[in-house]
Amino acid sequence: MSKKHFQWIADASDESSDSEKPSRSEKKRRALDLQKIGEKLATSQSLWDTLALPDSLRTALHEYLRFTSHEAKRRQLQYIGKLMRELSQADLTSIKDAIRHGEQKNS
Repeated sequence: MSKKHFQWIADASDESSDSEKPSRSEKKRRALDLQKIGEKLATSQSLWDTLALPDSLRTALHEYLRFTSHEAKRRQLQYIGKLMRELSQADLTSIKDAIRHGEQKNS
């Protein structure tokens, strides 16, 4: 009994769905970017009052500062990144601008 070899035939519908969805690598890059933004936001508490942050994100940022273990901080940053994915693009832009403005102020 020989093995049957099947070749995938690409439909036009398959190609369009692939181009619309981001790749796994792109998803990881976005997640890491949000974690970096979350870390910068966590270290500059003065920005928290000026930004309209959800309560869950504020609580997560407070918890990040409370942790001392490297691993706990890493996991908390992943959680902060997850919460930040739920924010609108306008909210993320305002957070990025506030962080950038704060960094320029300190320089």
